[in-house]
Amino acid sequence: MEKGIALKSFHLLAENVETEVEMKEVLQLVFYTLIAPFGDHEVKENIEYTRSTFFKEFPSEAKVLWATVIKYAHFRKTNPFYYDDHDTERLSKAKEEENIFIRQCLDSRDISLNIANIHLTEYEPYLLFRAFLITPYNSQDEMFSLFIKKIVSIIAEELQLEEDRYYSRRSRQREISRHEVVNSEPYLADILLNSDIEFSKEIFNLLLRLYCTVVSLHLLLLMNCINLLKGLWIS
Repeated sequence: MEKGIALKSFHLLAENVETEVEMKEVLQLVFYTLIAPFGDHEVKENIEYTRSTFFKEFPSEAKVLWATVIKYAHFRKTNPFYYDDHDTERLSKAKEEENIFIRQCLDSRDISLNIANIHLTEYEPYLLFRAFLITPYNSQDEMFSLFIKKIVSIIAEELQLEEDRYYSRRSRQREISRHEVVNSEPYLADILLNSDIEFSKEIFNLLLRLYCTVVSLHLLLLMNCINLLKGLWIS
């Protein structure tokens, strides 16, 4: 209970900071909770709190956090390391480089992103989806709407691919897990029901194109199977 209360109190800390240094420390705390490997329930509550409360109370600071999570997703994908690495010197160096990167992103308050160039081959999916789920959808900020549409398009593309259950290298497999898709469904439903009507229509059309594409692929596969069976029967 105490942990849950603490995770929902960052806006109170931010309200009482007296210096820029103190605000930076608050942002670091919020950031590390956003990327932390908490349980599903805690992650869900933390994401909801960040989007509905922290963004509302401190929109500029929250946008810095949002952009930093996205940049960190790229950093982790392109600079992989393992926390159970037995080479303690290598692990220590990697963690230090990671901490420097995070501090630089937060301290610089640089929110510039090339959203069009976001691809799962260069971004860690679970971090990208955490950034997705904290993105305010009732906002006039074009960066947020562009990012939401980008991730919805990625989901659409990924769901047309097979899950890699056997670590096959023969064809392109999904980068996102079923878990990430399922966790995104309530957020997507909120967008469709509660966001601006025009934006809701854009997201609906993206999802509709996904559905039509998947159905078409399944029908094509079915027809190929029928033709194959017909060929076997005739022969």
